[in-house]
Amino acid sequence: MCKCVKLQGDEGPYISWGSSACPCVEKVQGSSVLPVQVERKITLLARNLHLYQDAELDYECVLVIEGQTVVVDAFVEPDDMNPSNFYITCQLHKYTYLAPMEEYSAMVYVKRRNTFHVDSSPNLYGEINLF
Repeated sequence: MCKCVKLQGDEGPYISWGSSACPCVEKVQGSSVLPVQVERKITLLARNLHLYQDAELDYECVLVIEGQTVVVDAFVEPDDMNPSNFYITCQLHKYTYLAPMEEYSAMVYVKRRNTFHVDSSPNLYGEINLF
């Protein structure tokens, strides 16, 4: 689970807001199995992105495949039914790997362009499978 921790003053205690109170990328929405050399979008479910004060920043999806990063532009849409939920869509891209195996498990995370990595649920790591 994602965690937010706030430092309350220099001498005050740390306060854990818990996973439900911070921006976090939770999971892959839809299929997490992607054929190689075929352009595909990846959609991720995130929560609480509205808590960022500068909501207009661009996002990127980063896949780590065989130790190399593949950065793809992404756009964010709010969930009309639940204002805390957002869909992050990683733009069309052809993914590939060279390892001599039938399937390759890749790590995916989201970052705000030229700034920082958005917190991710541990369940998200290895959730993208290339074949």
